[in-house]
Amino acid sequence: GGVYVPIDPASPPTRKRSIIDAASLDAIVLAPAIATELEGTSPATARIPTTSLDTAIAQTSVDTLPEPDRAPPSEAPAYTIFTSGSTGTPAGVDVTHGNLAASTAARPHFYGSRAPRRFLVTPSIGFDSSMVGIFWPLASGGSVVVPRDDDVHDVDRLGDLVDDLEVSHLLMVPSLYGALLDRRGDRLGSLEVAIVAGEACHPSLVRRHHDLLPDVDLVNEYGPTEATVWATVHRCVPSDDPVPIGRPIAGTTVRIADAHQQPLGAGAPGELLITGPGVVRGYRSGRSNDAFVADGTNRWYRTGDLASIDDGGRVVFLGRVDDQLNVGGLRIEPLEIEAVIAELDGVDDVVVSSAALDGRESLV
Repeated sequence: GGVYVPIDPASPPTRKRSIIDAASLDAIVLAPAIATELEGTSPATARIPTTSLDTAIAQTSVDTLPEPDRAPPSEAPAYTIFTSGSTGTPAGVDVTHGNLAASTAARPHFYGSRAPRRFLVTPSIGFDSSMVGIFWPLASGGSVVVPRDDDVHDVDRLGDLVDDLEVSHLLMVPSLYGALLDRRGDRLGSLEVAIVAGEACHPSLVRRHHDLLPDVDLVNEYGPTEATVWATVHRCVPSDDPVPIGRPIAGTTVRIADAHQQPLGAGAPGELLITGPGVVRGYRSGRSNDAFVADGTNRWYRTGDLASIDDGGRVVFLGRVDDQLNVGGLRIEPLEIEAVIAELDGVDDVVVSSAALDGRESLV
């Protein structure tokens, strides 16, 4: 019934501290290597033990773990994710047990019998798409495969993990999955489902996938943190051009709206709005009124994403209606970074944008 707050160890110390300050934490679990970064923080610190995995398993018995007093209410927070905030500070999103249960329960409706036997989790635990690879397999009797930090960006090693551990499912940003196909497409024979999310999926990636792995489903998932990981989904086919983000998942409704949140017809570009049991109540910082709108009994989340409905009734992602950036699958508010840089001595003005540097999208 408690709440966990994942913090990416790779984040700068100042961002770690800002999340800790905003999250009202009771305790922090961390590796000794980053303990010095957080000296002076108020919560108690529980360091990760240095015993081997085999020893830790031998000393732990499921039979001796205490039973929870009660199931937590659906409205109780399960985890808090801090996203990039336009005010200059991270924006905390409380995802409830009800949100998480609804999101996880929707997966069998789309994937049917293809539940994961072994799911390779490549996103950082600080990135909410990691929840797919944790809760879906654990709730359906599967296993979670967690690569070491050094392996996450090593496509050769990831390919070896898929082959050696007979991984059946994985989730990656399209750019990483494309690199995996190019380098280790011959070592992915155990795969049943490859999920791409976090970035726009290019038609060329879909064609490459089906050329190399014709019997493996390639699925394009879309969903912001505020809608608990996924809201629409599309099973890709080689003829996709552009690649849609698909139709709503079970229990979810989406619509394309104009600047006044009024619905638009098929083909007209507008802002994508989401409602359903996966939509969170709001932000911890209190800016919820701007992003969430009520319409009768429904409460819609305004994604800020520009989209339209194609002839097949599928949602097509077109870009952003604001200045938010997407770099490596992370949604970034440039205003947050601009606010920090503006505080530096000698800086009169600053503009943060993104550009391709050395073949990778980067902040500039």
